Amino acid sequence: MASITKLKTSTLQSPPEAIEAEESLLGAMLLSQSATERAIELLSPGDFYSPANQIIFSACCHLARESLCVDSVMVANYLANEGLLESVGGVAKLSFLTSTTPAIGHIDGYGHIVLEASLKRRLMALGQEISRLATQPNQKASDAIAQSEGAMWELSSSRLGASNLKNSSDIAQISRDTTTFAQSHLGHYFGPPTGLRGLDEALRGLRAGLIIIGARPNMGKTTLALQIALSAAKASYPSVIYSLEMSCEVLAQRLVTILSGVPSYVIESRPLTESEQRSITKAQDLLASLPLFIDDSAELDISTLRSRLRRQVRTGVPLAVVDYLQ
Repeated sequence: MASITKLKTSTLQSPPEAIEAEESLLGAMLLSQSATERAIELLSPGDFYSPANQIIFSACCHLARESLCVDSVMVANYLANEGLLESVGGVAKLSFLTSTTPAIGHIDGYGHIVLEASLKRRLMALGQEISRLATQPNQKASDAIAQSEGAMWELSSSRLGASNLKNSSDIAQISRDTTTFAQSHLGHYFGPPTGLRGLDEALRGLRAGLIIIGARPNMGKTTLALQIALSAAKASYPSVIYSLEMSCEVLAQRLVTILSGVPSYVIESRPLTESEQRSITKAQDLLASLPLFIDDSAELDISTLRSRLRRQVRTGVPLAVVDYLQ
């Protein structure tokens, strides 16, 4: 669900705002190119509460994108050409901004104050939207929850202008730290094991990210995925299997087959020998002790799956197996 930035002022009293910080930030932008670059990195026009300040910030962004100087003269000229100068308060407004800015070097502080107020307004608007979803007669509760969780996740994932840009010194230090960690953990895996010796030797365990098992039909993709989930669980990595095709009963038998070594056709076609029965009982007891979960919900659409994966991340379950993608 898209982020909600507009507020229904008729139902909200005094939404959070930071007009003074907005004006100080704009004044700094009009006085310093580096401040402009940093402000553009921190904020977007929708983060400003004042419509006039939104317009001025947008004008600064436009000039910066065109590699033009950003100052009160250039901004006034641009706004005049767009027919917007008087709507923001004219040249007097721009002069006020440049003359009242406390300190150009405090651009980060101003930006964080503006963004903090913006996030709170978005949170209030999100509350309104959740209330609206809950009152829609044709809206399924599960869909409303999934949409609400998605919007909340997006909002909670907002970063206050944090940049992932790293210089060469940072990169070299990351490499040093990674090398030191690897050398101090020789013989250890860095993620859940797959249970396949050759693959584990090469990967040193599964790393964070999306891994897709691809093959023709009936080549054993599901069996391999179950083997990986079992191996991870046996190594104390909690795992969830999301099955869009097979029931929990079918998967349970497959898991026991993998653990016991007794083929499913044997279980279904003839009496078990004592040895086979012992192997199956031992496998069932082991399965009962593992941190392994199965979700075979019949209507597991992509939005519901996304919502459940978010919850899984929050609860510290590191591995999810989805059977299957199409």
